Amino acid sequence: AAALLGAATLCFVLACWFERILRRRAPRELRCEVLVGGESGSCSFAALIDTGNSLVEPFSQKPVIVCERAAVAAALPLLAHAGEEGIPGIRYVFYKTVGSSGMLPAVEPPLLLIRTEGGEWRSAAGAYLAVTDRPLEAGGCRAVMNPDLLNRPVSVNHQKVGETL
Repeated sequence: AAALLGAATLCFVLACWFERILRRRAPRELRCEVLVGGESGSCSFAALIDTGNSLVEPFSQKPVIVCERAAVAAALPLLAHAGEEGIPGIRYVFYKTVGSSGMLPAVEPPLLLIRTEGGEWRSAAGAYLAVTDRPLEAGGCRAVMNPDLLNRPVSVNHQKVGETL
C-alpha cells in the first residue's frame, strides 16, 4: 500500500511539472492596439488577447484576429460585402464558442500591426482578419486575438507606421 501511495504521489508531481512546462503561457498584456491598412486607408482599434483563442485559418494554419465588421469596414471594404458569393480573396474560418458555431469571412490584409501595452509595434504579417456582425462585448475592445501573434519576432518599420497613421 505504501509503494502504491508513493507511486501515485510521484505520478501526480510529475504530471503537474509537465503541465507547467508545456502549458501555453499567458501573455503579460491582456490588451493591445491593432492597426490595419487596406486598399481604402487604415484603421485602428483595441483588441483583447484571449488566451483561450486558438483560432487559425484552416488551410495555412495562420492565426486569426476576430473583429467587429464596423471596425474595419472603412479600411477593408472587401469585408463589408463578405457574405456575398464569389468575392475573391475571402477565406472562411470555422469557429466554435460556448454559445454558437459557424464560419467567419476572413482576409489577409496588406498591413497588420500590433502595439503592445509597452508601446512596441509588432508585425502580424500573414495573419488573417475575420469579421463578425455581432458585438464582441470584450471589455471595450473591438477585437479578440490569438495570443500566438505576440510570439512573432518584432520587425516593423516605425517610419512606415507613422506614415500610415
